[in-house]
Amino acid sequence: MSNKPLLIFPKPSEVDRTPLNPGFGRNNKPGHGRQVERIEGRFTLLAEALENKRVFLQQNVVGTAPEMVLVLEFIGTVTNFFNAVKKVPELEFLAELEDVFESDDDFHRLDQENQRQEGDLTGQLFLIMTNQEALSQLQRLWEHYKNDTWERSPAGRIAGGIAKFRDVFAALKDIRPYSIQDRLRDTGFENYINDYAEFGNPMVPFEIELFHRSNRQEQRDSRTQIEGLLQRNEGRIIQGSEVILDEIQYHALIAEAPALTFNDLSEQSNVAFLQCEQVMHFRPVGQVTGGPTDIDEDLPEIAETENQVSDLPPVAALLDGYPFANHTSVKGKLVVDDPEDYLSKYEATEMLHGTAMASLIINGDLDDDQNLQLSRSLYVRPIMHPQATMPGEARSELVPTNRLPIDLIHRAVKRMFEGEHGEAAVTPNVKVINLSIGDPVRPFHINISAWAKLLDWLSVKYNVLFIVSAGNWTEEIMLDMRPEEFQALPDERKRSLIFETIKNSNLQARKILTPSEAINGLTVGASYSDQELNLGAAANFPLFDSSNILAAYSRIGLGYHKAIKPDILNAGGRLPYRVDIVRSRNNTTTLKVAPFSYTAAGPGQRIATPGSAADLTRTAYTAGTSNAAALTTRLAVQLHEVLDDINTELPPERQISEVYFPVLLKALLAHGTSWDGSGDILHSVLSSDPQINNVKDHICSYLGYGTTDANRILYCTDQRVTLLGFGEIKKDTGHEYTFPLPNILNQGRYKKRLAVTLAWLSPLNFNTAKYRQAALYFNNLTYDRDRRPDEPIHFRNSNAGFRIARRGTIQHHILEDDEVGYYIDGTDLKINVNCKEDAGGLKKQLVKYGLAVTLEVRENVPVPIYQEIEQRIQSQTRIRL
Repeated sequence: MSNKPLLIFPKPSEVDRTPLNPGFGRNNKPGHGRQVERIEGRFTLLAEALENKRVFLQQNVVGTAPEMVLVLEFIGTVTNFFNAVKKVPELEFLAELEDVFESDDDFHRLDQENQRQEGDLTGQLFLIMTNQEALSQLQRLWEHYKNDTWERSPAGRIAGGIAKFRDVFAALKDIRPYSIQDRLRDTGFENYINDYAEFGNPMVPFEIELFHRSNRQEQRDSRTQIEGLLQRNEGRIIQGSEVILDEIQYHALIAEAPALTFNDLSEQSNVAFLQCEQVMHFRPVGQVTGGPTDIDEDLPEIAETENQVSDLPPVAALLDGYPFANHTSVKGKLVVDDPEDYLSKYEATEMLHGTAMASLIINGDLDDDQNLQLSRSLYVRPIMHPQATMPGEARSELVPTNRLPIDLIHRAVKRMFEGEHGEAAVTPNVKVINLSIGDPVRPFHINISAWAKLLDWLSVKYNVLFIVSAGNWTEEIMLDMRPEEFQALPDERKRSLIFETIKNSNLQARKILTPSEAINGLTVGASYSDQELNLGAAANFPLFDSSNILAAYSRIGLGYHKAIKPDILNAGGRLPYRVDIVRSRNNTTTLKVAPFSYTAAGPGQRIATPGSAADLTRTAYTAGTSNAAALTTRLAVQLHEVLDDINTELPPERQISEVYFPVLLKALLAHGTSWDGSGDILHSVLSSDPQINNVKDHICSYLGYGTTDANRILYCTDQRVTLLGFGEIKKDTGHEYTFPLPNILNQGRYKKRLAVTLAWLSPLNFNTAKYRQAALYFNNLTYDRDRRPDEPIHFRNSNAGFRIARRGTIQHHILEDDEVGYYIDGTDLKINVNCKEDAGGLKKQLVKYGLAVTLEVRENVPVPIYQEIEQRIQSQTRIRL
């Protein structure tokens, strides 16, 4: 079987956008009279709260007018409410967030037959800054709603651009002041404070995210107010820590205050800064880490080698710890850029995580003899250095406690593409950036983090793909059987048991870590796979044999707006477990993750490491989603070479411009995925649960689009053909691609497999919870319920459902069939790429996208479809030209 190059679609035709089918069901809300009864008294309470705020400020901050942040809890979705707020004097729109509410008699979901459905409701939180005048204005609007006295235009529409207030009032669940608990929600702050208290440290550093104000003077006033309140409690702002990034509406700083300050975090707390109206969130700092720090003695060695150094510029970047650049496996292959001089804060033996990630990107698993070293060098920017997580603890590689991750990453990426301090861009050819770190105290819940927003914005601004690890979950596994019974089970039964245990665990705590919910990035989870070589002590054992099965330590989704996250899985190594003898008794087994470290033997993936003596040839074994992300970045670089090779064979007018490489890499990395292996096991486990309605959607939260197979995307074969499309598209338009179907498939009953993947980088609207401005999709393929005998080819959708796959920035479907095709020679399959405005504000922006389509038959079937499709493509191209 000879490998053949990927092919390029002819230029698509411009067509009208194919409309989407509407959703099912609707929200029930109270009638007008009931809504007035529910909400009317809230305004009296708000007036009292604002008066209390005036007294509070009078006692704590001299010369500051009282302000209060209001939360409008709204059931359902209303678009562009911020525009209506701008029309009302004194009201200031601050943020729009998502939330989940319990259903009740007033608010609940109705199905297509208008029958009540149980379950939570999704809604929005509108945060608005008010003062006395603004509250009066808001109450005036409420009176218009209550009495239907809106001023209307001659056409009968509500005048003044404020009609959205009517819609919000009609489905308003509550209106209340923003609280201390709102400022602490989903931040992990309380556990963080408790940890500090255990160590007896008198001062606690923490992040304060302020509400972003568009006016510079208001930004200064916000800082001045919180600084004054901190000082009243013997706290202070850490010098140089403030970050204002207007582009993503972010304003934050690092402060410290006495630990005793946080003894009372209730609404009755008398600590002034906890009640500051300028504060959106309090968060821990210094938690962002790369991974393990323990390292075995007597590590295995590899032979010293001379690495070939390429003159080609790096196309991949690694933001991580400082690498051990003289290690023989990476020597000469790394371009280390350290403007912060983090090297001075390291001992060579502490250069662990950055070295491991660089080793995997450059070499892959060192136990895999089939791996070749990348020809290009890797750009490395250190953003971590060793420090203690808590006072008195051993040092580990962390983002500095006096710097915010958003500041470090923004400056690092800007330096790459623009330069800084008057210097030129450092590495402007980079197409992918690896981020194998995350915040362990911030699993994603509902609202997208500022860190993820930064990655999304940088992706669009610099046309670059972030590859982000999903994060590790290393809690124990509880089984209702004795250890020896579990060990004696066949692998298939072990896998089912592990998945059953995961399903019944605290899934909310297992969610992917910030910032991996970024919608434009590619989030990578781990499959339980490695080379199965050099296994170590029997006390530490893998759960089962190496395979494409989801790793039990890999965190799960879904992502923002219930989009598919993680996007893909890749080999992360088999993290070993051990039986907890103390807690395993009677007929139960407790499995604990073996010490998360760099070990002298497997299971796991073999990587370069400095060892305990900074040896240039030492290696170790490790596992995790960081590894999976690094190997995905390695594959992205290999795919970049594939695209370069395609261009060398094409005439200039047909070559792929490098501006499309990031979206094509994103599409291809997802294109090689499938649920093979894990999908059937998970389907069996989940379908037995009567509370789970849509099993496929739940599978997506574990597997994303599945485990990647590099062989499916690096080349074609006689029986497998991949075509690539790319372009820029504007809203309400479509691009129609033509895939020629080979006549030879009409001659027999062959099992056919069609994979279609669309990926893009969406512009963003930070004023609305919808956030994603561009919704691209294809929806004109025949599948499952829409089988029509007059169409040329039929397929059954075998992975993610069509609705859930359209919520992010990757749409990937695998469709299969083994029927004889109903078509004649010359028939084409049409695939329409469509663009729909989602969050508003897209206007005339052009959105770059990449498209990959693969048709294949089984490799052992002598049906050479590649040649016929290639000839048809060449014919179409000549006609189009």
